[in-house]
Amino acid sequence: MHPANSPFQRSRANETGAITILVTLMLLVLLTVWAISMSKNALREVMITGTSRQGAQVRNASTAGIDWAVFWLMDDLTKTRSNPTAGAISLRDQKSTFVTTMQTGVLSGVISNAADMTLPAPGANSTLSFQLYLTYMGNPRLPFTQQDVRATSISAATAGTVQLWAVRSDGILNYTSGPTFVNRQEAWFTLPPTAQK
Repeated sequence: MHPANSPFQRSRANETGAITILVTLMLLVLLTVWAISMSKNALREVMITGTSRQGAQVRNASTAGIDWAVFWLMDDLTKTRSNPTAGAISLRDQKSTFVTTMQTGVLSGVISNAADMTLPAPGANSTLSFQLYLTYMGNPRLPFTQQDVRATSISAATAGTVQLWAVRSDGILNYTSGPTFVNRQEAWFTLPPTAQK
């Protein structure tokens, strides 16, 4: 047996303090790793939120493009809507070309670069716009009978018949020093004779 004040007893007491320091350091390392992983997750969430916001903006731009196209195409005959812009006139001209030449199923060239096809841009150094593509689909068919709305062939269709159109709108959010976001939507609709030339 060792006496109470022997060097052996004193060294055992010092060992207990060293274990406490080691356990504390291990816990500190674990907390540091946990904090770093949480900060990476927070940064990832911020990036996802920003990207989803930009995605929503470009999706709204493509929806606005479809609404804009339908607005101007429905007024082709009466022209009661005042001050058609360069984009609206280009859209109407493309429509008239398709109808007069009976180019069914032909996709038009891009209709863009008009002042009213550029929307207020979110943030700095960005542009938000939409581009349109127009397709003349011919005359819609009646259900069950599969007959044309007019009882003649599609090649004899005129502007006075119901017409089926497809318009594709590409919303574009472009950053000068960053990525470009694009959203594409397509809508099919009929134009009644009262909305045609």
